[in-house]
Amino acid sequence: MMMVSSTTATRLQDDGGFTLTELLVAVSLMLVIVAAAMGLLVTSNNSQPRITDRASALQQGRVLTERITRELRQGIGVPIAPTASTLSILTYVGHSACGSSQLGAARQCRVTYSCATNGTCTRTERNPNGTGTAPAVRVAEGLRSNAVFSYQPTAQSPSFVGIRLEYPADGGEESVTIGDGAALRNLPVPTP
Repeated sequence: MMMVSSTTATRLQDDGGFTLTELLVAVSLMLVIVAAAMGLLVTSNNSQPRITDRASALQQGRVLTERITRELRQGIGVPIAPTASTLSILTYVGHSACGSSQLGAARQCRVTYSCATNGTCTRTERNPNGTGTAPAVRVAEGLRSNAVFSYQPTAQSPSFVGIRLEYPADGGEESVTIGDGAALRNLPVPTP
């Protein structure tokens, strides 16, 4: 039988360490923390496309509002009676021909914005008399209402056009409204 010296026995008794129970508790706690972190990561990863789509739609709405406002300020008339979902204006566009995508000198065209009940708005660019075959281009989607335009003093003879794009609440977020407007400052002066 082997004898263990007293210094070796003391040293073996004083060695620090963890018991099996302590290790099991520590590993269990670590697993709970890692599972919670993974759950948070998966949730944020799943919501990222929704957040990106909403941010894109809002940016699209801001650009649309700015574009309509610019075209209203350059506009010289409202050729047909507008409604809350449709606006048609005679304005100048920087294309070689009305409805063309090729850039060119500014020319007068009839630009019509139409918003449907499904929350999408389109823009159509035609000749001043309304002729032409340019397709409608989708400029906004995901709107709460198709009532986008307002007119002052009346829709029959507007001197100011208001624009209001309402995006509904999505996934616990607040609803967002983008609004602007412009005076039709280049309207022909009526002769007495």
